[in-house]
Amino acid sequence: SLEGIGTRNSGVRVENRLGPIRIGDRSYPGAMELHVSDGGLLAINELDLEKYLQGVVGAEVPAGWPLEAKKAQAVVARTYALVQRSLAKGPYDLEATTADQVYAGTAVDGSTRAAVTATHGEVLLQDGLLVTSYFSSACGGTTESPAEVWPERAAHGNSVVACGYCDDSPYERWTLDLQPAEIVEALKRTDHAATEVTGLHIKERSGSDRVHRLEIVTDAGVITMSGQDFRALLGFARLKSAAFTVEVAGSAFRLVGTGFGHGVGLCQHGARGLDRAGKGYRDILHHYFPNAHPAKIY
Repeated sequence: SLEGIGTRNSGVRVENRLGPIRIGDRSYPGAMELHVSDGGLLAINELDLEKYLQGVVGAEVPAGWPLEAKKAQAVVARTYALVQRSLAKGPYDLEATTADQVYAGTAVDGSTRAAVTATHGEVLLQDGLLVTSYFSSACGGTTESPAEVWPERAAHGNSVVACGYCDDSPYERWTLDLQPAEIVEALKRTDHAATEVTGLHIKERSGSDRVHRLEIVTDAGVITMSGQDFRALLGFARLKSAAFTVEVAGSAFRLVGTGFGHGVGLCQHGARGLDRAGKGYRDILHHYFPNAHPAKIY
């Protein structure tokens, strides 16, 4: 049931010519296509790419962050959106969450609009092709190879680079104490038969010193997984990155780590640090994508 319109069937396309469309506590520019999907509501926001980017940069970067860091984010997000649009096979191009890029509709501040406008049509290219421009919150000192996180996904234009500018992030050092029973409960959700965990061992690290291979010793055998899969098991917000060590602290496994996110591509806190060091957005982009260059394509 749509306010001012009445009841419509699934698949209806709605456009408010007088302003944004409001769903719950969020407002969205452009048109909205509404579907019933798996017993819930699937809302697809159809809008101009530059308007979309305002909602992405506004959601991904705090309003008070400096302008050059926001410009770098705008270029990276624009490039990522165009790559994903070319690969999309479903009814929409991108999700509005960390599965792709967080998108907040019209909740945008003035400097975010300025950052998107100043970089209008600018993308990252390498060898004439769009870069698969990933980004994360804080790399913890070194970025990661996308092959370590998504071996099946495209990875054109990404490099492992030393950051050196995110050491003032709130994720520079964190600690997580895990009780064995918590790991058992997490494993149950993936249909593992373990009822007891007695060991947690890092067996191999990636070139960026993140956990590449981890062994969980259980009463049902040894379970091997990557550091990123272990993050997925426990929750990405809880286990902030795969750059951690393991030690025993009483009855718990103590994970001591650095950074937040997968670590691939642009480091957002590093971009802020480079901005504060006097670097422009193109310098920031070159730092994290040294073999690529920004180019205006429209």
